[in-house]
Amino acid sequence: MNAHPRTISVVLADDHPIVLLAIADQFSKLPSYCIAATVNSGAELARAVEKESVDLIITDLVMQGDEKSNSTVCDSSANCAARIRTFRSWSSR
Repeated sequence: MNAHPRTISVVLADDHPIVLLAIADQFSKLPSYCIAATVNSGAELARAVEKESVDLIITDLVMQGDEKSNSTVCDSSANCAARIRTFRSWSSR
C-alpha cells in the first residue's frame, strides 16, 4: 500500500484578486493539492494549461475581457486531460 497519497496538481483562475487569493489560501491548506499556477485571465489560463500538466482547473466561468467561456480551455490543448470545475460570481455590473 502506498503511504504517500497522490498529489493533485491544480490551476486556479479568476479575474478578481481577492477571490483568487481566497481560493488559493484554501487549497494551500490541503496537503494532497499542489497549486501549479494562479492566473487572472482566460489567455493566461490557456498558457498555463499548455505549459503545465494539471489534474484540476478551478475557474470562473467567464472572466472580464475574455471572449469565450473558460470551460473550453482544454479544447485547444492536445495534452490537457484536466477536470474543469467552473463557478460564476454574481455581479450587478
